[in-house]
Order: sequence, then C-alpha cells, then structure tokens
Amino acid sequence: MDQEKRPIVILATLLVATILLSGTYIVMMGGSDDDDSDIEFAQIKDAMNTTYKFKESPETIISTAPSITETLYAMGYGDKLIAVSDFTTYPQDAVDRMALDSSDPNHLPSMGSYFEPNTEFITDLSADIVFITKTSGSVNVYDSLKDMGQTVVMLHQEESIAEIYKNYWLILTVMNPPSIDMDVTSMMESINPLYDMRDSIEAVKDKMKTGTTDRQFLIHLGWESDVSQDVWAAGTGNFITAAAAMANMTKNTADTPGFAQINKELYIDPETNPEIIISVGWGWTGWDQSFDDWDTMMDTLRNDPVWNSTNAVKNDQVYVFTERAEEITSRATANAYADLVKLMAMIMQPQVFTGFTPDKVIGNNYSDMFDGHW
Repeated sequence: MDQEKRPIVILATLLVATILLSGTYIVMMGGSDDDDSDIEFAQIKDAMNTTYKFKESPETIISTAPSITETLYAMGYGDKLIAVSDFTTYPQDAVDRMALDSSDPNHLPSMGSYFEPNTEFITDLSADIVFITKTSGSVNVYDSLKDMGQTVVMLHQEESIAEIYKNYWLILTVMNPPSIDMDVTSMMESINPLYDMRDSIEAVKDKMKTGTTDRQFLIHLGWESDVSQDVWAAGTGNFITAAAAMANMTKNTADTPGFAQINKELYIDPETNPEIIISVGWGWTGWDQSFDDWDTMMDTLRNDPVWNSTNAVKNDQVYVFTERAEEITSRATANAYADLVKLMAMIMQPQVFTGFTPDKVIGNNYSDMFDGHW
C-alpha cells in the first residue's frame, strides 16, 4: 500500500471501530492493507436512523443548542457557523460574534432558542447542514426542517459520556467525507477534547484512591428567595451526579431518576440529611447574573427550621455554582465534562487536596482552583 495512504487507513479503521462500539452506525466499503483502493464511508446514520452520504465537507453550519456550539468550536469548526441559539455564552468568540452589528460579515445571529427555533429563519440561511440534539421536543423540529428541504443531522441525546463520544464521532465523520483529502493531523486535533475528558476522568479516579469520605449530598436547582418551598433535586442519570460518583460520592439524598421535586421535610431524617449541598440553576443563582451573597443566603437557610436542621447548613457546607460553573453541569461537551469531574472532586473531597479550601461561590474563574492540584 502507498505509505502516504497508510495513516489514513489506520485512522479511518480506528474511527470506524470506535463509532461502532459507541453505537453510531457507519458502513465502510473498500480499502484494505493489501490494495490502494480508496476508503469510502458509504452511509452515515444519525440519531434518527436517517441515512446520509456527504460528498463534500459542509462549509456553513447552524447550531441549535449551546452545547452543540461549544462542541463545534472545540473540534475546530467554529468558523463554519453562520447561526447559533439563544443562551450561547461560550466560547467567547461566539459571544463576540453575536454582539457584532448585523451588517458585519462575521456577525453570528441567533436562530431562536433550542426549545423554540425559528425554522423559517434557519431555512432562509441555506446552511449546508443543521445540527440538532435529539429530545422529545426536537423531533418535530427535525421533521419540519427536513420537509422544508433543509439538510439536518440529529445528534444523540446528551445523557451520558457515551453520547458525548457518539456525537463527536458523528460530527467528525460528517465534516470529513471520503471525497476530500483527509488531513490526519487536523482530524486528530478535532478529537483532542475526548482525550482531555478521558485524562480528567483518570486523574480524578487516581486522586480518589485514598482519603475520600462518602458523605450524603444534595444537588439541587437553586433556591428561590422563599426557601420554605420544596426543591428540585438532581437524582440519578445526569452529568452532575455522575461526576459526584467519580469523586466517590454515592449517597445522593435524591434517589430518583433525572430531576425531581423533593419534599424538603425529607432532609430532617438522619438517613437523608445532607452533609453537603451544591446549589445550581436558577433562583438566587440566576441564568445571567453572578451570585455573591452567600452570607445572606445562609442566614435565610438558618432561619428555616428544616434547612437549619441539615448538617450541611450547620457546618457551612453549602456551595453555589453560578456563571460558567453552573453551565458546565449541564453542557454535554467533552471540555465541560472534563472540568466538571475535577471541580466536583475538589468540592466534595477537599481533604484530598493539600492546602485547599474550596470557595463557597464558584463562577467563571472556577478553573483557578485547579492550579497546583491537577
């Protein structure tokens, strides 16, 4: 075989093997170690099991969710975006482009929110491809865009690390069809975030081998100013509780699938009394504002008979995730999850990190805590 083609064949073979293992289906035809025939990906199936065959790399892309935008930027395709969704806050280049005047050729308009996309606006832009994430509500949007003649690829629902892998490989394959010359270096750089995520997970596992304590915890979606109300808590099967588990924290006081509203009286019971509370989401933390009033929040909790009975409030073990720290708890991207597993380990097992005391309010500068510890 031509020596220049060998690395392409090897990379393609590894790519296909990984995709097949992750559940993203790609049929590979032709090409072997014994001949010079070209490798051809005959078909690509997205999360809706729709078959595609791309002959050219898409030059213009529309992202319908902040997590998709982050992933495309991380993979090196941010310059191909011509529209994104509301609530796009990362990376900064996307934010800066959205702020440009609409007459500027680099302006990045919003196509609406993930829940209410403007399908007419999307089709008017005539993008080569639209990426959308599979949820119960997005299927109708997917079908509508296809009926309007738009090429749209459905990514896998973002519920686990496996889905992160599937989506990276699916995007990579769409962006690198067989008819173009494969740049092996660029392709490997595109999947670097996956390696970073893997390395972060391994680093956390290594750190957690000694000195950890499995304490009862509660992760909830932000108090409103009226703390007398019941709370929405993170149960099983989501990114933030999975990250907690990697920090050897398995005693989740909200032992329900997904997110559920929990009667706060539950936390008086010693069996479910949380020793640490992490507050993320809305309420006092807010989507678009920083949170710097931890003392006032704690005074309010101490004046509530239920919350004042929890070990977390008694011992000042209440932490607030806001700004970017809040976002990484729900952004299903490799970069975000790589940071989340490290952050959760440091908040939930601070004794493992020499000379470290976590901040009570964690926002845009959360990565500063990593210095000297990872």
